[in-house]
Amino acid sequence: IFTGSTVNVNSTLTIAGVNSIEFDGTLNSISNTPNLSTNYFGTGDFTIEGWFYPTGSPGTNWTPFLSIGSGGGAGTQGKEIRLSQNINGGGYGYLIPNNSNNGDVLASFGTLPLNAFHHLALVRLGSTVTLYRNGSSVGATTGVSFNFNPNSLNSAPMFIGSNPYSVAGDGGVIVT
Repeated sequence: IFTGSTVNVNSTLTIAGVNSIEFDGTLNSISNTPNLSTNYFGTGDFTIEGWFYPTGSPGTNWTPFLSIGSGGGAGTQGKEIRLSQNINGGGYGYLIPNNSNNGDVLASFGTLPLNAFHHLALVRLGSTVTLYRNGSSVGATTGVSFNFNPNSLNSAPMFIGSNPYSVAGDGGVIVT
C-alpha cells in the first residue's frame, strides 16, 4: 500500500501512452509502509527499473529517484538500495549494501541530461550488480554477495520521488 503527499499526474509526458507522475522535489512523494516480508531481495537476482525524467539539477549529493530500505546516515549504512540522480557528487548511479551489510557501495556515472526520459534498470544477476541506461550497461559492481533481508534491515520502506533522510535532498523528477 502506497501513501504520499500530493503528486501530479502528467498526461503530456508519456511513455507508450502511459501518463507520468510528477514530483516537485520538495513537497511530494509516494512511499509504502515498511514491510519486511515484501521489500527485500535476499541474495537472489532482482531488477529495479523505471523511466525517469529529471527536470532540475539535484540540490544535494544524494538525490534519489527511488530508495528501498533504511539507510540515510551514520550507523545505518548497508541497509538501503538506492537509484539516484546524484550519488555523492558523482552523478546518477546506485547505492547498494557492501557484502557485510555494514557499509555502502557507491557507483556513479556522470551527468544525466535534464528534460529527457531515461530508462534506468538496476540488475543483480548472480554476484554482479549492473546499471543500464536506455538498454546499455553504464557500469557494474562485481563480487556482490549482500543479503538484503529482514534480518539485515531495521525497516524496509520504499520511497519514490523523495528522500526521507535528512542527510540527502530531493530533485524534481517525473517517473513513469
